[in-house]
Amino acid sequence: MTEPQPTLSQLRDEIDRLDDQLMDLLLSRARLVDRIGPLKGASGDPVLRPGREAMILRRLLARAGATFDRAAVTRIWREIVSAAVRQQGPFPVAASMPDDGSSCWALTRDHFGASAPITALPGPAQVVGAVSRGEVAAGVVPYPVSDDPEPWWTRLISDAAPRVVAHLPAAIGLSPARGCPQGVVLAMMAPEPSGEDRTLIAFESTGGLGRSRLRGILEARGLPVCATWSHRWAGPEQNEAILAEVAAFVPADADVLTDLAGDCGEGFLRLAVIGAYAVPCRLGDGEDGPSGAERGAGS
Repeated sequence: MTEPQPTLSQLRDEIDRLDDQLMDLLLSRARLVDRIGPLKGASGDPVLRPGREAMILRRLLARAGATFDRAAVTRIWREIVSAAVRQQGPFPVAASMPDDGSSCWALTRDHFGASAPITALPGPAQVVGAVSRGEVAAGVVPYPVSDDPEPWWTRLISDAAPRVVAHLPAAIGLSPARGCPQGVVLAMMAPEPSGEDRTLIAFESTGGLGRSRLRGILEARGLPVCATWSHRWAGPEQNEAILAEVAAFVPADADVLTDLAGDCGEGFLRLAVIGAYAVPCRLGDGEDGPSGAERGAGS
């Protein structure tokens, strides 16, 4: 005997029941966040956990498979985790929004949620300053580009400067409809590994190091280079800064950094790991996001 098919009303009732279950699960999650907050404060752990967020998103996207829209999974989860961050205390964010450049406003809103308190600042330099002074918990600036006359990353070659801790958007293919298509999050905290990461290492010299030579030095030490950018300051000294993105997670105290300093030779002044970020997933096929060179950001 054929089983009777459910009516439209019955199917809607089932959806209502599942919606109630989803809400109950969100409330249960919020109660757990309430318990985690004081534990983080007691241990000194940061509220923001970009590495862990990336690992969770990768797991959820793998679980969703092809059944549920991957962009929707990412956006829904970003709203949930952003709400959880704000639940643990004030979390103001700054976004670079120059009058004559690419705005990071939409990118910031998409990542930190519809209710995030966001301050628009005239440019990346102002965002770096606001994060450094503790006026905001995090800031968003554009991903590095070639031929930038005043690159923000040179301001991070200091122990007291913010660090790059995340890449935006959280998944390749989720770029906002307007403004800057890619950016990074700056915060006064050390980046954390996610299992699949890129590290940004900045070098300063009196000249003669060069991107090609530096690429060879890094790769000889087992650090594959994804992209490089360079900047030369005007003035009598004309020191050169080079930023390299490598396909590895390199802690700020890694022994290899001492080796690299020695490899750079005469004219070398200093180097600094200015941050690291989790490689974002591709929404289309679940593979890792492209390297900086593939994005056309550097060479």
